[in-house]
Amino acid sequence: MTTFRLNAKTSTSGTLRRASSLAAFLLGLSLASGSVQAQTFTVLHQFHRGADGKFPYDALFRDSAGNLYGSTGGGGSFGYGTVFEITAQGKERVLHSFWGGDGLNLWGDLVRDSAGNLYGMAVDGGTIEKGQCVHGCGTVFKLDSTEKLTVLHAFTGGTDGGQPQAGLLRDSAGNLYGTTTIGGDLTCGYGSGCGVVFKIDQHGKETVLHAFSGSADGWRP
Repeated sequence: MTTFRLNAKTSTSGTLRRASSLAAFLLGLSLASGSVQAQTFTVLHQFHRGADGKFPYDALFRDSAGNLYGSTGGGGSFGYGTVFEITAQGKERVLHSFWGGDGLNLWGDLVRDSAGNLYGMAVDGGTIEKGQCVHGCGTVFKLDSTEKLTVLHAFTGGTDGGQPQAGLLRDSAGNLYGTTTIGGDLTCGYGSGCGVVFKIDQHGKETVLHAFSGSADGWRP
């Protein structure tokens, strides 16, 4: 897999989403108008399935200096995923390699605060072999500007939820919000739970805001 840049006028602060669909749309417009303007396509980094990471599933975001940040679902020093930076000069730097206890198999976009701290989630890892998850039920983590990672919450797969497969939202007070696909109401989903909506405050305390019942409110977000 590769990380690329297509030179065109875009917002300097927007998340780089659906680049291929946008490129196809613009090409279609150019063909319809009878002219195609040359674009410069540059590969910034090609992942090698090793220490640099592999399987970058989620969106990138860009800071004011032009650096890009993202995560991979695998690779790194232990094979369990990475958080990486690609500098404005196109050089990749691994900020953290996950080892399992801090999370593995990352999903969901990262978020960043004004101090440069990164927040994200892993589907698996955390507290190994606790509850219904053999490899852990996932984590919410913080990677600070010195590249120190802190697990804010390790899911158990119980009433607190487990196996989050989407990104986080962060409010102006620093609280994080997200969803999990299992846990919560353990009478739902044949005993595995149907997922929760949760909040994690600035001190790392998790609060379940809603446990899905699998009926009219849905299940496994």
